[in-house]
Amino acid sequence: MARKLEKTVYGLIQVFGPYKRVDDREHVILIDPSTRSRKTVSYPKFLVQEHLGRLLNNDLETIDHIDGNSTNNDLTNLRIVNRQQHASEDIIRRKDQELICIRCDTKFIKDIKNVVSSKKKGKSGPFCSRSCQGKYGADIQNGRVSKLGNNTPEQEYHKIKDNLQIESNI
Repeated sequence: MARKLEKTVYGLIQVFGPYKRVDDREHVILIDPSTRSRKTVSYPKFLVQEHLGRLLNNDLETIDHIDGNSTNNDLTNLRIVNRQQHASEDIIRRKDQELICIRCDTKFIKDIKNVVSSKKKGKSGPFCSRSCQGKYGADIQNGRVSKLGNNTPEQEYHKIKDNLQIESNI
């Protein structure tokens, strides 16, 4: 059975979907019956383009889910953002965490990526400075202290976007 033609920003086409991908994101399939060409487009992008009545500039614009939930495709939850801005806001970053030096008990704040890496390798730490690390190593070698473990907490992550107040621009 032939699918009904729809007038869209892509022209007079057949629209199939939305279909769900394995990652729970949705897409639509657009078929131009005159050329029999097929195009797959993200469903949120398709919705916004239809709402605005224009195509987005793929090099500059992308669609962002304001609440971070990629299954919430309500127009009030979608916004157009610059690709570079979107990449910088949505990147998952490690949170800096407050740690305590195991040698001098000084509190310090640090991105704990390297500290966690040392913990996995069975090294002691964390240390507030290279000086404390070196003095601790000398103390171990000279038998003044026995080797301590690593009391590094688990890494915490966040998105820059989580700290921003964002409104829909559609």
